[in-house]
Amino acid sequence: MAEGGLVVAPPGWFTDPVGRSDLRWWSGAEWTEYVAASPAMRPSDVPRPGSVLARTSPLIPPPRAVLPPQPEMLAYVPFGGDGSGGTMDALRSRSLAPIAPTRWNTGGAWALSATPLIGVVSGVGIGFAVTFSVWLALSIVPLPLLWSVAAATRDCRRLDAMGYGRVPSRWWLLLGPLGYLIARTVQVRQQSGHGSAPLWWHVGLVVALTTASLVARSLVAGLLPAA
Repeated sequence: MAEGGLVVAPPGWFTDPVGRSDLRWWSGAEWTEYVAASPAMRPSDVPRPGSVLARTSPLIPPPRAVLPPQPEMLAYVPFGGDGSGGTMDALRSRSLAPIAPTRWNTGGAWALSATPLIGVVSGVGIGFAVTFSVWLALSIVPLPLLWSVAAATRDCRRLDAMGYGRVPSRWWLLLGPLGYLIARTVQVRQQSGHGSAPLWWHVGLVVALTTASLVARSLVAGLLPAA
C-alpha cells in the first residue's frame, strides 16, 4: 500500500524497532504494545526474489487487533539477495512505517498530576486523625509520597509498553511531582510530539489550590476581631 509515495507495511509481526523484544505487532497504522519472541525460521521459510510474502511462523495476531484486508506484496530484495536469513531482516527494516509512538495518555501520569488534591485530602485527614491518635495521624503523612511513587512507576511501565525508547527516571520525584512531570513531558514530546497535558493540569491545580488557600486566610483574618 502506498501512502504519500511511501510504502506502508500491512499488519503483522515485525522486528521490534525499540529493541525491547524480538518482534512487535504493527497494526497497519502504528506500533502497538504487543511483543513476542521470535520463533526459529526454517531455511524453506526464507523468501526468494519475486516470491509472495506469506506467514512463516505460528505467531497469531493479538486478540484485540483489528485487521484490515491484507494485500499480497511481492518480496523486494535489493542487490539480488542470496537466500540467506538476512533477506527477511532487510525486508522488515525497509518497510517505511513510522516507528515513533503516537500514544502518551497514561493513568499514572494523570494520577501524579492530581497529587496536590491528595495533599489536601491528607492534610484534612491528619487534622481529624490527630484528635483520636497521634500514631494514626502519622500514618497518613507519607500518603502523598507513596501515591507519587506508585503513579510514576505505573507511568514508566505504560510508556515502555507503548514503545517509548526513553522513559523518565523516577529519581525525578526527588524534585517533587512537578520535577517528574517536567522530565516526562520533555521525553514524551521528543518522541511523539504530544503529552504535555498532565503537566499543565498539575500546574493549574497548584495555582488554584494556592489561590484558594490565600483567599480563605484573608477571609478568616477579616472575620476575626482585631486584638
